[in-house]
Amino acid sequence: MSTFSERLRLARKERGMNQEVLAQRTGIERSHISHYETGLNTPRLPSLIALAQVLDCSTDWLCGLED
Repeated sequence: MSTFSERLRLARKERGMNQEVLAQRTGIERSHISHYETGLNTPRLPSLIALAQVLDCSTDWLCGLED
């Protein structure tokens, strides 16, 4: 599992969200979030930014570029 998928799942769970709630808040389909968390796909930049904003973290942290 990649750092991104691990961190995405961790951030979501730490904020008490399930994939459906995250999907509603970001406007990203739940199936896409599932694929991001399992490492099947990676988000395009607009989706990455939306995830970071809703999860209140940086895109660099989600991508594993900073701790």
